[in-house]
Amino acid sequence: MREKNSAEPVTMRVTRRFDAPVERVFDAWLDPKSVGRWLFATPSGKMTRVELDPRVGGKFTIVEKRGDVLAEHFGTFVEIDRPRKLVFDFTTEPDGDLTRVTVEFKSVAGGCEVTLWHIVPPEWAAFVDRARAGWTMIAEGLAREFMTEQAALLAPSERELVIRRVFDAPRAMVFKAFTDPKLTIRWWGPKHHPATQLEMDARPGGVWRICLTGRDDGRELWQHGRFLEVVAPERIVFSFVWEEEGERGLENVVTITFAEQGKKTLMTFRHAPFHSVMERDGHTEGWSSCFDRLDENLQSFQGESR
Repeated sequence: MREKNSAEPVTMRVTRRFDAPVERVFDAWLDPKSVGRWLFATPSGKMTRVELDPRVGGKFTIVEKRGDVLAEHFGTFVEIDRPRKLVFDFTTEPDGDLTRVTVEFKSVAGGCEVTLWHIVPPEWAAFVDRARAGWTMIAEGLAREFMTEQAALLAPSERELVIRRVFDAPRAMVFKAFTDPKLTIRWWGPKHHPATQLEMDARPGGVWRICLTGRDDGRELWQHGRFLEVVAPERIVFSFVWEEEGERGLENVVTITFAEQGKKTLMTFRHAPFHSVMERDGHTEGWSSCFDRLDENLQSFQGESR
């Protein structure tokens, strides 16, 4: 038996917003078919057993095969207050010590907010960061459940973000601003979260990676992708992923074309697919701010190139 520790337990918290009604999000935690796709699921694992008795005192067993290892999770529901609160105890061993998880659900504009608390025994304090990363990955998996569900209801036009801008600069100059990292880092990122680090190899198969840093809080947001097409000075196509979404992050494709309009350039920017209109519209503001900054810098770019 593990020696008891007089230190206090450690409480770890994860909060995530979901673009779905609070009742729908709550019910996903008690639906075996849904649970099998995201709860304790990993990107490369294969779920082999999901048994769930959704009542107070009811048990659950979730088993995923990860390579040659069976990752087992056993638990008991302690409180079920739909759609406000869910409490359960669980362990990764059939007769292991139980730890308590409390999940609270709150309706907010456009969806709901879920906050999860996991009380970790003091002797497991060193594993708190790993547990937080695990629950964060689980929350992202649940979010993708609703994204996939909602995407099936969207018209093709609703899944795509399209922005057209006319820049007062020659097409070759605008194209260079997208493909020369020395220039790109000076405008990529919205005004409140400009780029501070950039690696870019603008050729088919080349990769790019950029860090956006918050001016107010210093928070770093990383994006990356791979160039699929680079046809100077007409067209650029690249993949796009937010790194904070982890291995399960949604990969979009960005397609940008440049057309001459006298001495000016018409840029047509397409970013797709999105899983919801809210997700699409959230990117609209960010990209529009980027292009405002590009517009402000193009004159200096041209002066420097002379």
